[in-house]
Amino acid sequence: MISDRPDKEPLWAVLIPNKAGDTLALAERYFGPDYPKDEWQVIRGSGKYSAVVAYPGVEDPTGCEDMAKHLAKELGTPAYSLELHNIDEYEDYEPVRTFRPSGEVEYSDEDPTTFANERGVNLLWYTPQPSETAWHACVVANATCDEIRSVYDGDDIEYTATTAGVLCTGSNLAYVVASYIARFPGPVYDVLFRPGDDLFRVTINRGFDDEEEYLSNRVGERMTPLNSPAADNVLGETLPEKILERLHIPPHVLSLDMKPKYTLS
Repeated sequence: MISDRPDKEPLWAVLIPNKAGDTLALAERYFGPDYPKDEWQVIRGSGKYSAVVAYPGVEDPTGCEDMAKHLAKELGTPAYSLELHNIDEYEDYEPVRTFRPSGEVEYSDEDPTTFANERGVNLLWYTPQPSETAWHACVVANATCDEIRSVYDGDDIEYTATTAGVLCTGSNLAYVVASYIARFPGPVYDVLFRPGDDLFRVTINRGFDDEEEYLSNRVGERMTPLNSPAADNVLGETLPEKILERLHIPPHVLSLDMKPKYTLS
Protein backbone atom coordinates (compact mmCIF):
# COMPACT_ATOMS: atom_id res chain seq x y z
CA MET A 1 0.00 0.00 0.00
CA ILE A 2 3.03 2.30 0.36
CA SER A 3 5.32 2.88 -2.63
CA ASP A 4 7.90 5.37 -3.88
CA ARG A 5 5.78 6.13 -6.94
CA PRO A 6 2.34 5.19 -8.36
CA ASP A 7 1.86 1.74 -9.87
CA LYS A 8 -0.16 3.21 -12.73
CA GLU A 9 -1.50 6.55 -13.93
CA PRO A 10 -3.32 8.23 -11.02
CA LEU A 11 -6.55 10.19 -11.31
CA TRP A 12 -5.84 12.53 -8.43
CA ALA A 13 -3.65 12.93 -5.36
CA VAL A 14 -3.82 14.54 -1.95
CA LEU A 15 -0.47 15.80 -0.69
CA ILE A 16 0.11 16.37 3.03
CA PRO A 17 3.12 17.06 5.29
CA ASN A 18 2.99 13.67 7.00
CA LYS A 19 4.98 10.44 7.21
CA ALA A 20 3.84 7.75 4.78
CA GLY A 21 2.90 5.31 7.55
CA ASP A 22 0.74 7.90 9.29
CA THR A 23 -0.79 8.91 5.96
CA LEU A 24 -1.68 5.27 5.30
CA ALA A 25 -3.51 5.08 8.63
CA LEU A 26 -5.37 8.30 7.87
CA ALA A 27 -6.36 7.06 4.42
CA GLU A 28 -7.58 3.69 5.70
CA ARG A 29 -9.72 5.46 8.28
CA TYR A 30 -11.02 7.92 5.69
CA PHE A 31 -11.91 5.36 3.02
CA GLY A 32 -13.20 2.72 5.43
CA PRO A 33 -12.74 -1.08 5.40
CA ASP A 34 -15.08 -1.74 2.47
CA TYR A 35 -13.39 0.61 0.01
CA PRO A 36 -11.52 -1.28 -2.79
CA LYS A 37 -7.83 -1.21 -1.86
CA ASP A 38 -6.67 -1.45 -5.48
CA GLU A 39 -8.16 1.98 -6.21
CA TRP A 40 -5.81 3.98 -4.01
CA GLN A 41 -2.25 3.99 -2.75
CA VAL A 42 0.10 5.98 -0.50
CA ILE A 43 3.25 7.46 -2.06
CA ARG A 44 6.26 7.93 0.18
CA GLY A 45 8.17 11.20 -0.26
CA SER A 46 11.85 11.95 0.23
CA GLY A 47 11.12 14.67 2.79
CA LYS A 48 8.27 15.53 5.10
CA TYR A 49 5.51 15.06 2.51
CA SER A 50 3.60 12.00 1.38
CA ALA A 51 0.53 11.57 -0.81
CA VAL A 52 -2.59 9.51 -1.29
CA VAL A 53 -3.26 8.76 -4.97
CA ALA A 54 -6.47 7.42 -6.47
CA TYR A 55 -6.72 5.49 -9.72
CA PRO A 56 -9.35 5.55 -12.50
CA GLY A 57 -12.30 3.50 -11.31
CA VAL A 58 -12.28 5.13 -7.91
CA GLU A 59 -15.83 5.52 -6.58
CA ASP A 60 -15.59 9.31 -6.30
CA PRO A 61 -13.50 10.78 -9.16
CA THR A 62 -13.57 14.24 -7.55
CA GLY A 63 -12.91 13.01 -4.02
CA CYS A 64 -9.53 14.69 -3.73
CA GLU A 65 -11.11 17.98 -2.66
CA ASP A 66 -13.24 16.34 0.04
CA MET A 67 -10.27 14.36 1.31
CA ALA A 68 -7.93 17.37 1.32
CA LYS A 69 -10.50 19.45 3.17
CA HIS A 70 -10.99 16.67 5.75
CA LEU A 71 -7.25 16.09 6.29
CA ALA A 72 -6.48 19.80 6.58
CA LYS A 73 -8.92 20.07 9.46
CA GLU A 74 -7.81 16.82 11.10
CA LEU A 75 -4.08 17.60 10.91
CA GLY A 76 -4.32 21.35 11.43
CA THR A 77 -2.05 21.96 8.43
CA PRO A 78 -2.59 22.76 4.73
CA ALA A 79 -3.47 19.82 2.49
CA TYR A 80 -3.20 19.94 -1.30
CA SER A 81 -5.55 18.35 -3.79
CA LEU A 82 -3.94 17.66 -7.15
CA GLU A 83 -5.99 16.86 -10.25
CA LEU A 84 -3.78 14.68 -12.45
CA HIS A 85 -5.98 13.27 -15.21
CA ASN A 86 -6.60 15.03 -18.56
CA ILE A 87 -5.85 18.48 -17.15
CA ASP A 88 -4.52 19.60 -20.55
CA GLU A 89 -8.01 19.32 -22.05
CA TYR A 90 -9.23 22.40 -20.22
CA GLU A 91 -8.19 26.02 -20.61
CA ASP A 92 -7.55 28.15 -17.53
CA TYR A 93 -7.76 25.07 -15.34
CA GLU A 94 -6.40 25.23 -11.79
CA PRO A 95 -5.47 21.67 -10.84
CA VAL A 96 -3.64 22.51 -7.58
CA ARG A 97 -5.84 23.47 -4.64
CA THR A 98 -4.66 24.34 -1.16
CA PHE A 99 -7.10 23.56 1.63
CA ARG A 100 -6.35 25.27 4.93
CA PRO A 101 -7.59 24.21 8.38
CA SER A 102 -9.69 27.40 8.51
CA GLY A 103 -11.66 26.23 5.48
CA GLU A 104 -10.05 28.66 3.07
CA VAL A 105 -9.20 27.33 -0.39
CA GLU A 106 -6.54 28.66 -2.77
CA TYR A 107 -6.39 27.72 -6.45
CA SER A 108 -3.30 27.49 -8.66
CA ASP A 109 -2.61 26.60 -12.29
CA GLU A 110 0.79 25.08 -11.42
CA ASP A 111 1.63 21.72 -12.92
CA PRO A 112 0.52 19.27 -10.20
CA THR A 113 3.24 16.71 -10.88
CA THR A 114 5.93 19.37 -10.63
CA PHE A 115 4.26 20.80 -7.52
CA ALA A 116 4.50 17.39 -5.81
CA ASN A 117 8.02 16.74 -7.06
CA GLU A 118 9.25 20.03 -5.59
CA ARG A 119 8.00 18.71 -2.24
CA GLY A 120 9.80 15.38 -2.63
CA VAL A 121 6.89 13.24 -3.84
CA ASN A 122 7.11 11.46 -7.20
CA LEU A 123 3.72 11.11 -8.89
CA LEU A 124 5.08 9.78 -12.19
CA TRP A 125 4.10 6.17 -12.79
CA TYR A 126 6.82 5.76 -15.44
CA THR A 127 10.51 6.57 -15.69
CA PRO A 128 11.11 9.54 -18.01
CA GLN A 129 13.55 8.97 -20.83
CA PRO A 130 16.79 10.94 -20.36
CA SER A 131 16.08 13.00 -23.45
CA GLU A 132 12.94 14.35 -21.77
CA THR A 133 14.97 16.06 -19.05
CA ALA A 134 16.41 19.47 -19.84
CA TRP A 135 18.18 22.10 -17.74
CA HIS A 136 17.64 25.81 -18.33
CA ALA A 137 19.43 29.02 -17.49
CA CYS A 138 18.76 32.50 -18.76
CA VAL A 139 20.83 35.69 -18.84
CA VAL A 140 19.07 39.01 -19.37
CA ALA A 141 21.43 41.76 -20.45
CA ASN A 142 20.74 45.44 -19.80
CA ALA A 143 18.48 44.81 -16.82
CA THR A 144 18.80 44.80 -13.04
CA CYS A 145 17.74 42.14 -10.53
CA ASP A 146 14.98 44.42 -9.23
CA GLU A 147 13.65 44.93 -12.76
CA ILE A 148 13.66 41.16 -13.36
CA ARG A 149 11.84 40.53 -10.08
CA SER A 150 9.15 42.99 -11.12
CA VAL A 151 8.22 40.54 -13.88
CA TYR A 152 8.18 37.45 -11.65
CA ASP A 153 9.20 37.23 -8.01
CA GLY A 154 8.53 33.59 -7.19
CA ASP A 155 10.69 31.67 -4.75
CA ASP A 156 11.41 29.06 -7.44
CA ILE A 157 13.69 31.39 -9.46
CA GLU A 158 16.99 32.87 -8.26
CA TYR A 159 18.54 36.05 -9.69
CA THR A 160 22.27 36.84 -9.72
CA ALA A 161 23.82 40.02 -11.10
CA THR A 162 26.86 39.41 -13.34
CA THR A 163 28.84 41.49 -15.80
CA ALA A 164 26.98 39.72 -18.62
CA GLY A 165 23.55 40.55 -17.19
CA VAL A 166 21.16 39.03 -14.68
CA LEU A 167 21.52 35.24 -14.42
CA CYS A 168 18.14 33.59 -13.84
CA THR A 169 17.94 29.97 -12.68
CA GLY A 170 15.18 27.82 -11.25
CA SER A 171 12.50 25.22 -11.84
CA ASN A 172 9.90 27.58 -13.32
CA LEU A 173 12.25 29.39 -15.68
CA ALA A 174 10.91 27.96 -18.93
CA TYR A 175 7.54 29.59 -18.27
CA VAL A 176 8.78 33.14 -17.69
CA VAL A 177 11.51 33.60 -20.31
CA ALA A 178 8.95 34.90 -22.81
CA SER A 179 7.99 37.61 -20.32
CA TYR A 180 11.63 38.69 -20.05
CA ILE A 181 11.88 38.88 -23.83
CA ALA A 182 8.73 40.99 -24.06
CA ARG A 183 9.78 43.36 -21.25
CA PHE A 184 13.50 43.99 -21.79
CA PRO A 185 15.58 45.06 -24.81
CA GLY A 186 18.09 42.34 -24.02
CA PRO A 187 19.62 40.50 -25.54
CA VAL A 188 18.10 37.62 -23.59
CA TYR A 189 20.21 34.46 -23.73
CA ASP A 190 18.10 31.34 -23.16
CA VAL A 191 20.45 28.39 -22.58
CA LEU A 192 19.34 24.76 -22.53
CA PHE A 193 21.17 21.48 -21.99
CA ARG A 194 19.44 18.10 -22.46
CA PRO A 195 21.66 15.28 -21.12
CA GLY A 196 19.80 12.48 -22.88
CA ASP A 197 21.11 13.41 -26.31
CA ASP A 198 23.72 16.03 -25.35
CA LEU A 199 21.69 18.80 -26.92
CA PHE A 200 23.11 22.22 -26.03
CA ARG A 201 21.21 25.22 -27.36
CA VAL A 202 21.48 28.96 -26.98
CA THR A 203 18.62 31.13 -28.18
CA ILE A 204 19.46 34.83 -28.46
CA ASN A 205 16.43 37.09 -28.33
CA ARG A 206 16.24 40.82 -28.91
CA GLY A 207 12.46 40.94 -28.89
CA PHE A 208 10.00 38.46 -30.37
CA ASP A 209 10.80 39.39 -33.97
CA ASP A 210 14.51 38.67 -33.81
CA GLU A 211 15.48 35.18 -32.71
CA GLU A 212 18.82 33.45 -33.26
CA GLU A 213 19.42 29.84 -32.30
CA TYR A 214 22.51 27.70 -32.02
CA LEU A 215 22.72 23.96 -31.78
CA SER A 216 25.45 21.51 -30.84
CA ASN A 217 24.80 17.79 -30.79
CA ARG A 218 27.66 17.17 -28.38
CA VAL A 219 29.12 19.38 -25.70
CA GLY A 220 32.72 20.11 -26.61
CA GLU A 221 32.05 20.53 -30.33
CA ARG A 222 31.69 23.84 -32.07
CA MET A 223 28.11 24.95 -32.36
CA THR A 224 26.37 25.36 -35.69
CA PRO A 225 23.30 27.47 -36.55
CA LEU A 226 19.98 25.72 -36.06
CA ASN A 227 17.93 28.09 -38.16
CA SER A 228 18.33 31.19 -40.27
CA PRO A 229 19.02 34.01 -39.76
CA ALA A 230 21.62 33.25 -37.11
CA ALA A 231 24.78 34.85 -35.86
CA ASP A 232 28.02 32.90 -36.08
CA ASN A 233 28.92 33.14 -32.37
CA VAL A 234 27.63 33.88 -28.88
CA LEU A 235 29.61 36.78 -27.45
CA GLY A 236 32.48 35.76 -29.70
CA GLU A 237 32.47 32.09 -28.63
CA THR A 238 31.33 28.92 -30.39
CA LEU A 239 32.26 26.21 -27.84
CA PRO A 240 29.52 25.55 -25.26
CA GLU A 241 31.84 25.61 -22.26
CA LYS A 242 33.33 28.92 -23.43
CA ILE A 243 29.86 30.34 -23.97
CA LEU A 244 28.97 29.46 -20.38
CA GLU A 245 32.09 31.29 -19.20
CA ARG A 246 31.17 34.43 -21.15
CA LEU A 247 27.61 34.33 -19.81
CA HIS A 248 28.85 33.63 -16.26
CA ILE A 249 26.70 30.49 -16.00
CA PRO A 250 28.22 27.93 -13.60
CA PRO A 251 28.28 24.51 -15.33
CA HIS A 252 26.43 22.83 -12.46
CA VAL A 253 23.36 24.97 -13.20
CA LEU A 254 22.93 22.97 -16.40
CA SER A 255 24.03 19.71 -14.73
CA LEU A 256 27.15 19.65 -16.91
CA ASP A 257 29.50 18.92 -14.01
CA MET A 258 27.60 15.70 -13.38
CA LYS A 259 28.93 14.22 -16.61
CA PRO A 260 32.58 13.31 -16.00
CA LYS A 261 33.36 12.70 -19.69
CA TYR A 262 33.29 16.45 -20.21
CA THR A 263 36.30 18.57 -19.35
CA LEU A 264 35.19 22.13 -18.77
CA SER A 265 37.80 24.88 -18.92
